[in-house]
Amino acid sequence: MEVQLKEDTCWAKAGYAVAKGQFITGSREKLQDGKKTGGSLKVTENFSTLIVTGSDFEYRFSKRSGDFYSIRRNSREYLKAPVECNFWRASTDNDRGSKQTYRSMIWRYAGANAAKWTNKGEISPEAVEIDMKFILPTTSQVVMDTKITIRRDGSILFDNTYNGGENLPDMPEAGLMFILPESFDRFQWHGRGEHENYIDRKASAFVGTYQAKVSERMVPYLMPQECGNMTGVRRLTIAGRNGGSLTFTGFPEMEANVLPYTPEEMELAAHQKDLKPSEKTVVRINYRQTGVGGDDTWSLNARAHEEFRIKGDGTYHFAFEVKPE
Repeated sequence: MEVQLKEDTCWAKAGYAVAKGQFITGSREKLQDGKKTGGSLKVTENFSTLIVTGSDFEYRFSKRSGDFYSIRRNSREYLKAPVECNFWRASTDNDRGSKQTYRSMIWRYAGANAAKWTNKGEISPEAVEIDMKFILPTTSQVVMDTKITIRRDGSILFDNTYNGGENLPDMPEAGLMFILPESFDRFQWHGRGEHENYIDRKASAFVGTYQAKVSERMVPYLMPQECGNMTGVRRLTIAGRNGGSLTFTGFPEMEANVLPYTPEEMELAAHQKDLKPSEKTVVRINYRQTGVGGDDTWSLNARAHEEFRIKGDGTYHFAFEVKPE
C-alpha cells in the first residue's frame, strides 16, 4: 500500500510516495510432504564414509569426523568445505560499544570447534535419514540436533533443534553455514529486501523477490562488520556462472546472509583493505541473528532490546530444504 501525492509540490512531483506499508496475510506450510519423484536411493558405507546416491546425485558424510562434506549433482560439487553450525557474526560497532563482543566470546569458535557425530537413520524407498549432532565446546552442555532427510529428487531437508545450557551468554546468531565455490556469485531471494534488514530493523524492507551479486552485499564500513542480512526469507537461490544452482527454502521462513567472507574473516580485518579477494561464497542460513540495537553506541544501551536477542539457554527449532539443480 502506498500514499502518493495527487499534485506537484515544490518538493516532489505528483505520484511521489509519501508513505508505504505492507500487510501480510495467511501463513506458509511448516514442512513439505516427504514424497518426491525421482530415481531410487542407494546407501553404501565403508570404514570412513557414508554415501547416499540417487539417479544423478551423490552426497557424502564422514563417519570419522561426522562432517557432511560433499553435495555433488550432475558431476558438479557444491560444497567447498563441510557444513558447519555457526553462532557468531562479525561484531558491529554496537556489539563492541556495549561489550557484547566480549560477553559472548564463548560463541565465536563454538561452531568451528564443535564435535560432530553422524549416524545412519531410517531408510525407505522415499527417503534416507541421517542423524547429526553438533556438540559445542561451551561451559555447560549444548547440543544442536540436525536430522537430515535426503529424498529421491535430491532435495535435502535440514530439521534443526538447538538445546541450550545453563548460564550461557546471548548468541550473536544461530544457524548453519555453507561454503560454496566462488563461481556461485549471484543470488535471488523471496523475502524482505532489497536493502539489508534485521529482526529489529525490517519495517522498511518489504517482502518481494529481489536479486543481487554476492559482492554487492558487502557494505564498505571502515572496519568490516556484519552486513547484508535478510529476514523473512521464504526462498533463496544461489546461481553459478558456469551453471548449476542451490536453492534454500524455509519452513516457514528463515534468515539468510550471502557474503564472500566468513564472520571470522571479517572479524579479523581491521580495515577493508585487509580483506583479500575471496575464493568462496559463504551462505549462512539462520534461525535468527541478534538485532542491531543502537539506542546509543557506547554503553549497554547499544545492545539489541531483550526481545531481539538469542538466549544461550533457550531451545530453538528451525527447518529448511536445500536442493542442488
